[in-house]
Amino acid sequence: MTRKFIATFTWTDGHVDIIRYIYAPEHSKQISADDFKVLNAALVGTEISTWSQAEKDRFEEPLTDSAYIASHGGDATFTSFVEE
Repeated sequence: MTRKFIATFTWTDGHVDIIRYIYAPEHSKQISADDFKVLNAALVGTEISTWSQAEKDRFEEPLTDSAYIASHGGDATFTSFVEE
């Protein structure tokens, strides 16, 4: 079964990134879709700068790229994570 998640990040400069993640049966992932949902939902309301490397690794660049972060004011708050 394919599952879809939406993550929203609000940057210091007001920029908002909305990212969709798709978990499909044919894709091999390091963690299950259930774990992805629970672990990421626990981060809502936190800033990327406070995350461990393992937490950052669940997300892809540019969210964790230092140049991208600097261009949006220095940090982002993980404002929502929902399953579609």
